[in-house]
Order: sequence, then structure tokens, then C-alpha cells
Amino acid sequence: MTPLADDGESKKAFNGKGGFKNRETPILIAARNGIIEMVERILQVSPMAILDRDSEGNNIVLLSVKNRHTELYKLLVKRNPLDESAFHAIDAKGNSVLHVAATLDDRNAFPLASLGMQWEIKWFKG
Repeated sequence: MTPLADDGESKKAFNGKGGFKNRETPILIAARNGIIEMVERILQVSPMAILDRDSEGNNIVLLSVKNRHTELYKLLVKRNPLDESAFHAIDAKGNSVLHVAATLDDRNAFPLASLGMQWEIKWFKG
């Protein structure tokens, strides 16, 4: 898949220091914003785009969970990807999809921890 603007930073590359170069591909932008139709179309044209990562090591699965896009996550689960490693990805901070789903967002903070955990479990089960 060719990026919209090739500035030399947008190519998939590991910087050798434990991280990824600063880059954004169209599928990462679409996943971050929850644009399901665009993610679906990009994956039809280029299935390996599911492995693209941003500068923080996030792929589209991690981005869908971090941004609480449940419908996008459901699409990715149903899609039967070529490489299941996208669902086992770990970001630059060492967080997996389960770690990310378990973190509370300030917007969804609950006064009681048990209510917060119930919300996160419900969200993750989709």
C-alpha cells in the first residue's frame, strides 16, 4: 500500500532503538478515528496493512481498543486476518490489547472501582 504522501518517514521501519519512526499511514489514521469503511476497504486492497504501526508501536487493533471503537474492533475480530499476530501486538510501552482495554479513560471514570471494571469487561466482550 502506498502512503498518500511519501516523505521518507512514512515507510514501515524500525528505528533500531526499540521504537518505530514517526509515521502515519492512511489505515492508522482511519483506525484512530474509527472510520470503519475506510479500514475495511484498505484491508481489502492491502491485507498486510493490518501490520502497520505508528511511532508508539500501535497497530489498528491497538488503536481501535485505545480509542474505544467497538464496531471497528468487532470487524477486525470477524475478519480472520492473514496474520493473527496483529491481535497479539504490544505497543512501545509494553501494553497488549488486554492491558489497553483494562485501563480506565478519564472520561469513563467511575466512583467505584468495581463499576469501572464491569464497564471495561463489558466493553472488551463487545
